[in-house]
Amino acid sequence: MHPSISSFPNREFYDSKVLDAPNVKERTYEKCFLQGSMYGSYSFINVTNGIEDQDSKHSTKNMVEVAVVAEIVSNLFKGLLRSVRSIDGFQGGEEDLIIISTVRCNRVDLWASFPIIKEPMHGLWILGNGATLMNSNDSWRKLVLDTKAPGCFYNANDDNNLAQAVVGALVELNQLDTILKIDSPLFSNTRWKVCCWIISLNLYY
Repeated sequence: MHPSISSFPNREFYDSKVLDAPNVKERTYEKCFLQGSMYGSYSFINVTNGIEDQDSKHSTKNMVEVAVVAEIVSNLFKGLLRSVRSIDGFQGGEEDLIIISTVRCNRVDLWASFPIIKEPMHGLWILGNGATLMNSNDSWRKLVLDTKAPGCFYNANDDNNLAQAVVGALVELNQLDTILKIDSPLFSNTRWKVCCWIISLNLYY
């Protein structure tokens, strides 16, 4: 496991008693999956516009986070990653890269996902609502703070492709009011200002 990933679970679960192997400290151990600092070895991607809902089987879902994950996975397929599996497909094993969607944006019973952060070897990207997790149990709050300290905390809306994925999901969910708010992070991109302005004119006409 890359030292940037192992640092937090080592402190949180093992009282800092686990030592990194010499090979993982070498620069050659680092892998570049996608371009941009957001896609380094260890990242928290803040998805502030997520909408928590339940499906017919009462399972919790967040289609905005799904759209963001789908965009990331699509870009990975275009690059060097050939195999993508769900948690059930590799639980208990190790993978080069693990992407976690925490799903919840209103409630804070989020402990179940924690064991999976001990399994990635080269990359761990966590998607979630940072504010919700900060108000969650102590370990999730510590994790968010842990990503902020070394500059591993990013906003999904700062990446143009992820911002477009968020907007697309909100349109599908009939949440146009979220996009059209002037103070929304999604509105900081001039391209979306123009698109939303045209939509507004068409609706008015």
